[in-house]
Amino acid sequence: MMVEMSRIADEYGQDVWIWYPALDKDYGDPKQVEFALKEWAEVFAKLPRINAIFVPGGDPGHTQPRHLMALLEKQTASLRKYHPKAEMWMSPRGFTKAWMDEFYSILKTEPAWLAGLVFGPQVRDSLPVLRANTPKRYRNWFGQMLEHSPYCERDYKLPTELETHDETGDFLLKVKKQGQLHQLVYATHPFDVVGYDGYNFPYGISIHNFEPITGRVHQPPPVHQMFETKAFVVCSFCPRLYDYHPLAIPAPYNHSNIDSDEMLYYVDGDFMSRNDVAAGHISLHPAGIPHGPHPGAMERSIGKTKTDELAVMVDTFKPLQITEEALKIDDGKYYKSWLE
Repeated sequence: MMVEMSRIADEYGQDVWIWYPALDKDYGDPKQVEFALKEWAEVFAKLPRINAIFVPGGDPGHTQPRHLMALLEKQTASLRKYHPKAEMWMSPRGFTKAWMDEFYSILKTEPAWLAGLVFGPQVRDSLPVLRANTPKRYRNWFGQMLEHSPYCERDYKLPTELETHDETGDFLLKVKKQGQLHQLVYATHPFDVVGYDGYNFPYGISIHNFEPITGRVHQPPPVHQMFETKAFVVCSFCPRLYDYHPLAIPAPYNHSNIDSDEMLYYVDGDFMSRNDVAAGHISLHPAGIPHGPHPGAMERSIGKTKTDELAVMVDTFKPLQITEEALKIDDGKYYKSWLE
């Protein structure tokens, strides 16, 4: 029946996914693995079309992650002998806490054969926890930009020309690995190349292409977010309409950032919520310290309909350390600016 269903699906151009539990007793036994590879290969060879195999971690089946993942890597190689573009998916269904920890440690190596994960019944961790422990390349929801995003792929400026530096000499290259900087000395310029290939490439995006998200009432800072890393986020405050509810007060509310330090660089325009702040100024609000509109700013904002301000905010998830150079440009009085 599987053969005929695969044939009919192929005839209509439909994808064929197969739920294929690993039921043998001990995949830590090389002989058992050899038997399973032969048994599954017979099925792969008979079906005219397979797009993906989905293997549950349990119910049925109950195999420790390191043995199951090793088996599926071999099964993926076998599968692609017959169906070169087929994918292997699996689920941590039925795993204990210890097995989930082992599973996550394996995921951190980003096994190339694994196309994705399936969340469903009997998965010990919640979907948010599973997502947080899953490499981004498995997250199809981090693929194309969503339609409500403030910018899209068309806004990216990509490399169009390659400038070759045909130079010899001593070229120092500093590489950061595990928090340490290592120095390498090249005999030729690192840009001594004639072509480019790969998945990592430089790109640029202009703050002027960021389309602000507005609302009837004041929108929280995350709507201004432009970039995100594990260590910080970058927000862009761009010309936009103010809140348009009849009773709205455009000035932001007083708040405390309990999880991050907040650094703002004022680029251009009139900064409605600040007194005596001009283009080129930088402010730093450490985590946990309340801040908000300067005295009089809230009252001044009432009735305003738009702003032409341009500013960049960086929120870091670990405390920023003040350098000697930064202390030199401190005006020594900003922290008193909320006093009447």
